[in-house]
Amino acid sequence: MKNDVLLRFNVNRTNKFIVSITALISTLLTIQAFISSGVSYGLNVLIVTFSPVIIGLIVSSINFKFRKLDSVCPVILTISISVSAAILGLIQDGTSPLAIFLVHIGSVVMICMYFRVKLFLAHAVLLNVVLIVFYLINPRSILGPQYSASMFIRVMVCMNLIMLIFLFLTKWGHEYIITGYAKEQSANELLNQLEATLKEIDHNTTILDNSIDQSFELIKHIREMSDQTRNAVDEMTKGINENAASTEKIVNSANDATTMLSKTKELSNETKEYSIRMQSVIKENSDGISLMVNQMDTIDNAVGTALSNITGLMEGMEKINSFLANITAIANQTNLLALNASIEAARAGEQGKGFTVVASEIGKLAEMSNKTVKDINVIIEEINNATNLTLEKVTNGKDAVKAGNKIISDVKDAFDNLEKSIEAIADRIDKEDTMITHISSEFDSIMEQLENISAVSEEHAASTEEVLAAIETQYDLVSKVTNEMSAISNQSNSLRSMLGKK
Repeated sequence: MKNDVLLRFNVNRTNKFIVSITALISTLLTIQAFISSGVSYGLNVLIVTFSPVIIGLIVSSINFKFRKLDSVCPVILTISISVSAAILGLIQDGTSPLAIFLVHIGSVVMICMYFRVKLFLAHAVLLNVVLIVFYLINPRSILGPQYSASMFIRVMVCMNLIMLIFLFLTKWGHEYIITGYAKEQSANELLNQLEATLKEIDHNTTILDNSIDQSFELIKHIREMSDQTRNAVDEMTKGINENAASTEKIVNSANDATTMLSKTKELSNETKEYSIRMQSVIKENSDGISLMVNQMDTIDNAVGTALSNITGLMEGMEKINSFLANITAIANQTNLLALNASIEAARAGEQGKGFTVVASEIGKLAEMSNKTVKDINVIIEEINNATNLTLEKVTNGKDAVKAGNKIISDVKDAFDNLEKSIEAIADRIDKEDTMITHISSEFDSIMEQLENISAVSEEHAASTEEVLAAIETQYDLVSKVTNEMSAISNQSNSLRSMLGKK
């Protein structure tokens, strides 16, 4: 169907050219006839030479309007020129056989311009018939005054050899036209496919940009959580230091209480007075223990907040892993599209060299995106390891805080019992020695518990320092991830710019 459209276009165009050139030649011949041979001869030439023009206009118009004479119109148009030349030879009685012969050759050239073998063969047969008929009518009109049968045979052989040459030219020209049109259609199809591929790549880079923007938002949120966690750990460290100071005060107070018990044994007469003082000291220590309880609650809240933040951080990293998986899938798809574009561009031959370069650059950018995502995955794995270690430390710290709360609760209970004991001493001075011994035993237990509290506080301080160091490392890794995401964004923008230029 496409070949028919192409050939019909060639028929219409060639018809216009042949009619135009025939009209021009007819005009020149008519003017020459009027000038050289008079009006009568000029009118004859006018009628004969303009007949093909009129026939050509009629047939071409009918064919252009109804498109039903594509296989007939060219033959009618060109053979009418040969018939007109033969009639002109009759009128001239063979005075210009060479000019007439050239007109016949010209009609062969004209039918050859249609590049249709069947039309050419039809014209060749009809031309042979015309030459034979007019030779039979008047040999002089074909060969001139010096005519003979052998000469006519030689002319016919030469004419047919010339037509054979033009037949091959017609055949080859037809093949070249069809092949060229097919290649043009193939190139257009490849170009359309390449444009569709570039649009798909542009769409995928848009999705990639959106994913990068979302990743930036998540990383920003992670950095904010890291700052909050770092501040919480700083506050927790301050609380631990205050706890240590409070513990030291309690130890000093316990030492003073022990000294007072020793003096109580020596100064039994002043037992009641010392017991009153003891109540005052115990009251102060009880307040200190209450303060310590509050501090431990603060530490517990801080550690709980740190644990919650670290859990949220791990969830955020999982989201980043999901987005990176999407980026990897988009980069692989981009690489596949670039490979398809390279194959299609290679099929296009010389016309697709420019697109081969573009497809190669797209493939390189896709490979760079894959490598960058792999580097980010390594960094995120390091962040996850550090986060897991931090989570373990914070969990241990929370357990230690619970243990500290229990110990402090025991200490407070012991002080309550001590206060009751001192009150009992005031009431029962006669049992002073027994009660003092009991109190000494209680203070020994208190000292042991205070030492445990001090050890736990030191361990807690070390754990918080490790948590703080891990958070600092995590903050640095998040900064690296941000830089890598910026690199991916720059590569994506470069790819979109390249597509925009193309």
